[in-house]
Amino acid sequence: GAGMYYSGENGVATGAGMRIGGKFEWNGKKNMRLSLESRLRSESIEHPFDRSVSKISFYFPVMRGYLVTPSRFMISLERDAVLYEHITDTVTALFGLKVGPFRSAFKTELTGITRAQPGDFIIPYPNPFQEHDLSEVKASGELSWPVSIVTLKGTIACRASAGKESVWDKSIMATVRWSWGRVTAKLFSGDKDGGLNYYFSWRFEKKF
Repeated sequence: GAGMYYSGENGVATGAGMRIGGKFEWNGKKNMRLSLESRLRSESIEHPFDRSVSKISFYFPVMRGYLVTPSRFMISLERDAVLYEHITDTVTALFGLKVGPFRSAFKTELTGITRAQPGDFIIPYPNPFQEHDLSEVKASGELSWPVSIVTLKGTIACRASAGKESVWDKSIMATVRWSWGRVTAKLFSGDKDGGLNYYFSWRFEKKF
C-alpha cells in the first residue's frame, strides 16, 4: 500500500511512503500454528525498498500432563538501509516455555552495522555475507503468572552497546482484566542511578 507519510531513520516524516507485505499461516492440531510474514518499505514508488521486517513464528501444540512444555518460537530479521553508509541489520530470537502455571519467555537481539558505496545495489533484506560491526546486544527474560483475572509479570533485561556501559532494566507489572476493560500497574528501574519509576493505565469500554 501507499501512505501519505514516510518516517525516516530520524523519525521525521519526509513525504509519501510505499509499503508491500505478505503473510502465510498454517494451523494444525491442538493450537499448533506456523506463521511467515514479511514487509518492505520505501520512501516512494520511485525509490527502491530500503527497510524490511520479516518474521517466522511457530506455536507449539498444547501438551497436557507435562510440567515443562515449549509454547512458541520466533525469529525476526530487520534491515534499515535508508543511509547507505550506515545500514542497520537486526536479528531477534524468542523462545517461550510453560512451567506449571507460569509462562516464561527468553529473548535475544543482535544489531550490526554495515556499509555500502554510492551507486551499489542494496538488497532490502539483511545480508549475512556482508561484513558487520556489532553495535548492540540485548537479552531479556520474563516470567508471568496468570491467576483468574490477574496476571503478574516480572522482567529483567540487559542492553550492551559498543563503547557504552551495559544497562539493566528490571520491572514488575500487575494487570487485572475484565470483560469490559483492564487496569495495569508497573514498577520499573532502568536508570543508571537505580531510580524507580512507575506506570499506571486503565481502559474501560462498554458495548451496546
